Amino acid sequence: MTNNCKFCKRNIEDINRLKINKKILELSSIFKNLNIDVINYILTFLIHQNGHIIEYKSSSKYLPLSSIKSISCSECFKRGIYKCLNHKNILPNLKFDIKYFYPRLKTLYEIKKIKNKKLYIPCKENGKVFLPNHYIITYWKQNIPKQKDGYYFIL
Repeated sequence: MTNNCKFCKRNIEDINRLKINKKILELSSIFKNLNIDVINYILTFLIHQNGHIIEYKSSSKYLPLSSIKSISCSECFKRGIYKCLNHKNILPNLKFDIKYFYPRLKTLYEIKKIKNKKLYIPCKENGKVFLPNHYIITYWKQNIPKQKDGYYFIL
């Protein structure tokens, strides 16, 4: 079964294979006596190998409340989080915020970004961000990433 990103349509396993191989080389050069199985186990915490699950609730006049889940690669997930932080100054919290995860050229968001002053997002610049495997878009979500010891956590 292929595991494609809903937003960019690329295979998540192919995207992650390159990242994993790069990290294996990096970690094996730092920890020379470390077994490859241990390195792979460590990488399961650093790279979400099956992608990120984005979930939101949807309802309409004729259908009952249902939960919609989408699988995203890490690149689309990060881009969506950063776009929403840049545009709304908060994390995605409405079902319509799913639009931030789609890669598009010259979206309304990008046009507004050119006109408005760009928001400073420190978690984007230092790269110390922990992204969840399962992200639920809900109104009662935290507004901004939580910072602790120089790391940013998106819960």
